[in-house]
Amino acid sequence: MSAGTARAGVESTSGSYRGPLRGVEGSVTPLEIDIYPPHESGPSRTRPFVIELAATTATGPTPLAAFDHALRRIGVGDVNLVRLSSVIPPGSIVAQRDRVYTEHAWGDRLYCVWAMAEAKVPGTTASAGIAWAFRQDGSDAGLFVEDEGSSPEAVEWTLTATLEHMIAGRNIDFGPIESRIVTATCTDEPVCALVLASYQSASWRSDAAVPAAAMALTDRVMS
Repeated sequence: MSAGTARAGVESTSGSYRGPLRGVEGSVTPLEIDIYPPHESGPSRTRPFVIELAATTATGPTPLAAFDHALRRIGVGDVNLVRLSSVIPPGSIVAQRDRVYTEHAWGDRLYCVWAMAEAKVPGTTASAGIAWAFRQDGSDAGLFVEDEGSSPEAVEWTLTATLEHMIAGRNIDFGPIESRIVTATCTDEPVCALVLASYQSASWRSDAAVPAAAMALTDRVMS
């Protein structure tokens, strides 16, 4: 391993679907995915809302450059990230992928949940992870939680403890907690560990997506 290369490990579980996770340099296609909860399609089921979850590590001359590198590696380096508060809407599935395949154009908004950790001192480690659980009432609704730290064990503990507390406070039965954690160790350049769950993108050019005040300002500028 050459200097400046991140050492990374990804852990994943996905209900009854469990398979190898391919790195972003691999040849995985959008159809080769891990899905939770297992979802059956058919005339009696509506099309699920797919939340894509991808993870990677990257390096750069600065921590911010490493973060940008990580975003580009999973296919979201040219969008504006809009952070969400971790509630999974009804009718959803979490699809674990090598990268985000959500269609978007340069500068679009991407609504997502993410965990990002950085390490810039040689020998130090950065870990980031996202955990989730689905309600057991058939709604396919659930919760996300994200965390960053200096070890995968610490991140896993925090994710589990946080999500268990969130579930306990809602008086609703939830299924098992699933998680994805990625870790990078700095050997030379700063490193970034990133896990991101993408909901959907939105264009700034859509009248329906632009607030009325912004539309009015645009009209004044263009007139």
